[in-house]
Amino acid sequence: MIDERPATVYCASKLNRHPMWREWKAELSPSVIRIVSTWHDDPDVETLELDAKQCMFGWQANRRQILSAEHLLVFGTADDKLQGTLVEIGMALASDKYPKIHLVGSFDWGSWRFLDDVAIYATLHNALTAITGAPMHFPVKEKLFHDPT
Repeated sequence: MIDERPATVYCASKLNRHPMWREWKAELSPSVIRIVSTWHDDPDVETLELDAKQCMFGWQANRRQILSAEHLLVFGTADDKLQGTLVEIGMALASDKYPKIHLVGSFDWGSWRFLDDVAIYATLHNALTAITGAPMHFPVKEKLFHDPT
């Protein structure tokens, strides 16, 4: 029997990219993919790093969500200083459960990008096609696939 449930995806990036993930979640989840990450839904996402207790609870939730997901979708640009995102990638790699970690953007991902579990895509559109295993014929706004700068 073929499992036709949408793939579960944890989305990772700089905190300031939360509007992009919120829009993806609104448009694609749960019919195309099921986005399980919730950090981008927090109304105080921009100030999460200012409160130690809030950070602790946030990282505990992130870890649970990463370990519950089937895919990790990561976005980073050359100018990004990824810190938490790299920790999230490390959690995913250490879990040894992901079919692929999907990297998108011009960030210098380092030599670990050559691991079998990791794939690099030119666009978010290409990464989503790889995650779903189907050509992109989804009824979503085209602007979702224009990578932010």
